[in-house]
Amino acid sequence: MFDSFQGTKSIRPLLLAMLTAFACWVALIPLAPSVRAATCSVPSADYVTIQVAVDDSDCDTVSVAAGLYTSTVTITRSVTLAGAGQETTTLDGQNNHRPLSISGTGIEVHVQNLRVINGNATNASPPMISTFALGGGMIVHDGATVWLENVTLNANVARALNAGGGMGGGIGVHEA
Repeated sequence: MFDSFQGTKSIRPLLLAMLTAFACWVALIPLAPSVRAATCSVPSADYVTIQVAVDDSDCDTVSVAAGLYTSTVTITRSVTLAGAGQETTTLDGQNNHRPLSISGTGIEVHVQNLRVINGNATNASPPMISTFALGGGMIVHDGATVWLENVTLNANVARALNAGGGMGGGIGVHEA
């Protein structure tokens, strides 16, 4: 009886080594898939324009440095567009285009800390409602939800070229 008990003592180091190896193996297994929210900065070597960052599905937040940006930004997916401040980060339509267009069923876009100026929906598309231009500074359509925080819209117009008028000089919302 004692002989078998003494044999068990010699198994303890082996059992301890096996438990240690198992603990190390478990530590290497991720408990949940890693979710990483990427912030992409504009301008940068990878993102020379706002549109390039917005189009990259790895960018959950597009952080826009202080400056004047004159290109049209078209957003068709859920993303946060964050400027450095509404006094220092400006999307400028230069009185000839709409600076910001947001569309897509079920998407949520957060726009914060920037200014949208000099937008013009006269020649902009989409959308036109009959002969009415819509949303000189920003257009939201096709089921998109937009959250604005610390956003200023100034000097934006929605005016039809010929007969007709305009609606939503600053922001136009249209559901097709």
